[in-house]
Amino acid sequence: MLEILSASPFCTIQDSGRAAWRPFGLPAAGPMDPFAFTAANLLLGNPPGAAGIEIGPGELTLRSWDDCLIALAGPGLALRVDGAIMPDWSAVFVPAGSSLQIERSGAGVWGYLAVSGGLQTELIMGSRAAYRPAGLGQAVSPGALLSTAAQPPDVGLRAGATLPPAGRPPYSLDLHLAALPGPHVGRFTPEALAAFHSAVFSVSGLADRTGYRLDGPRLDHVRSGAQGDGADILSAGLLPGCVQVPASGQAVVLMADAPTSGGYTQIASLPALDRALLAQVPPGEGRIRFREVSLAVAQARTQEQWKILRTGIQPTETENLGWAGG
Repeated sequence: MLEILSASPFCTIQDSGRAAWRPFGLPAAGPMDPFAFTAANLLLGNPPGAAGIEIGPGELTLRSWDDCLIALAGPGLALRVDGAIMPDWSAVFVPAGSSLQIERSGAGVWGYLAVSGGLQTELIMGSRAAYRPAGLGQAVSPGALLSTAAQPPDVGLRAGATLPPAGRPPYSLDLHLAALPGPHVGRFTPEALAAFHSAVFSVSGLADRTGYRLDGPRLDHVRSGAQGDGADILSAGLLPGCVQVPASGQAVVLMADAPTSGGYTQIASLPALDRALLAQVPPGEGRIRFREVSLAVAQARTQEQWKILRTGIQPTETENLGWAGG
């Protein structure tokens, strides 16, 4: 059992989401950074989609009422157990009664706290993921009690397993993101398409789990008489990573809580890895450029990062490394 002592309003429970319900109009939810989320679970030997806590901007303090194994993954985070700094991107054994504090230590936005066996909160439509606009998922707020799986007697044996920096996604505030051509590139002027692939963008203050609006050059649509400025289309299907451009000309990258359909032109789409890298750029920051790639290149790059992640975890070779309170 985990007891929440304090939490920012951006902390939620996430698993791999409700993708099966997207055809019925329900956003899938799930982690903003699926790579860090999966890393936290793999460090503990959990299934990759086991439920954990997504930590957004701000801090999180909680208490464990059982011996357990935890892992914290994500850029720019520090973990303290009873005041002692413990390694991130590592499996850490936590004795019953310990207080855990997760605080910001550098650049980044989203982090993931996993516990051995995963959180065992209520399943709603086959998932434990929070989707706040629909009121789905258990709250992560002061006083909340989060059920965890029963911990085996040898739970501490994986303590010290770690994912070195070489196995982590290449997080940066200066990004060159791969972009697949969108279905509506013909609705943009040549100048707009050139600007999208050459200009520098940053994440605006209008950024949340639904989408990140980018600050950068205005991306103008072709004016076509009865079609007005060309920004509006008949509603089309959407997925996380789609880059929409409304009439304002400012690009919006859809994120984990992306709607299932919408009526704005789509200039591009970001592969999963590039969307995860963008998710970790704080509002008001970043130097973001886009480069057009083929589907084959995008798939190969993302699959290679998954392979690096899944094969990069190293077991401990030092006795008691990763043990808190020992």
